[in-house]
Amino acid sequence: VLYRPLTYMLHMADSKVWDLACQFAVDTSKSNTMAQIEIAEKANLINFDFLGLNLANNPSFKFWWTLAIPVLAGVTTYLASKMTQLINKKDSKKNEPEKKPQRILNPEQKTPSAGSGANAESMNKTMTMIMPLFTVWITYTLPMALGVYWIVSNVFSIGQTVLLNGYYSQKLGSEI
Repeated sequence: VLYRPLTYMLHMADSKVWDLACQFAVDTSKSNTMAQIEIAEKANLINFDFLGLNLANNPSFKFWWTLAIPVLAGVTTYLASKMTQLINKKDSKKNEPEKKPQRILNPEQKTPSAGSGANAESMNKTMTMIMPLFTVWITYTLPMALGVYWIVSNVFSIGQTVLLNGYYSQKLGSEI
């Protein structure tokens, strides 16, 4: 949808896109992405404006305020993953069974959960830091529409997490 809006949003055949490119004198030697976006704007087929920003453009240092989109996408990605981790830790502690002494037949045998839990926790911490940085880079290199989508998606995810795990878990916990 981001790269070929006329093809995927308006379901235009390539021949129709080519005809519009000729009609509006759009330079098709550019990437197909920019050509389709330019055709859509010149023909007033798709309005890419949102809150005064053209979401078809990439964020740039030329317009420094557009850099807020990748930054907000990274921050909301971090917050969403951090909230999920905190809730999963809280839930795993509640559901953790009492520790029973384990019977080990071989003294050199290690318990499988000791190492795997530490590795999983280490990987989660790494991903919590890497994914927001990756999100910032992706949203900086692609049209701003993707960044706005990620921001809105993360905000809804955070709201859903708070609502379901905060409000409803307390309400259900009091009824049990």
